[in-house]
Amino acid sequence: MSDDDVEDMDESKSDEPTSEHVDGLELIFGRGKSGYKDVYPHRKGWQAKVTVEYKGVCSLGVFKEKKQAALAVARARSSGLY
Repeated sequence: MSDDDVEDMDESKSDEPTSEHVDGLELIFGRGKSGYKDVYPHRKGWQAKVTVEYKGVCSLGVFKEKKQAALAVARARSSGLY
């Protein structure tokens, strides 16, 4: 693999979006099953969980749609919860 090939690979990674904006909130993409940071599969849908300083993991609830869970995480982030 030449240096040009490596540069092309690095450029393709940076072209991928890392977040999307909905209702003025930033939904951060993740590598998990949901595709969103801090959103996890749950038997009844998608669970939003965040780590709160000095308190540990805090569940924000279970949602039918993963985007709803991601919005809950974004609201918590914008309010300064974590």
